[in-house]
Amino acid sequence: MVLLGFYWWFELSAWVASTIMVLLLVKDVVLFPFLRDSYDVHVKTGIDQLIGQTATVQRSLTPEGFVLIKGELWYARLCGSARVASAGSIVQIQSNEGFTLLVSTIKTTL
Repeated sequence: MVLLGFYWWFELSAWVASTIMVLLLVKDVVLFPFLRDSYDVHVKTGIDQLIGQTATVQRSLTPEGFVLIKGELWYARLCGSARVASAGSIVQIQSNEGFTLLVSTIKTTL
């Protein structure tokens, strides 16, 4: 249909219209690998993208407090057997309850 449109509207010969159509298809095939991610419908946004990331404890978590992740302070609560995480220790974000991050300790600073 596009080929016929080129042929009639622009008064192009059939081989020129066919060449243009082939070039348009080649362009799509070449660009698809670069644009594939923009069509992904399973992209995590908001608080969901933080799960699995590591954060630095700003004030001791006893068992609640604040952690710094990607330059932002988030309210966090320790989950699991740990009851205290000292300031400066590294924690991993396990999940969330509303805007509260549930974290577990993974290592401490010296």
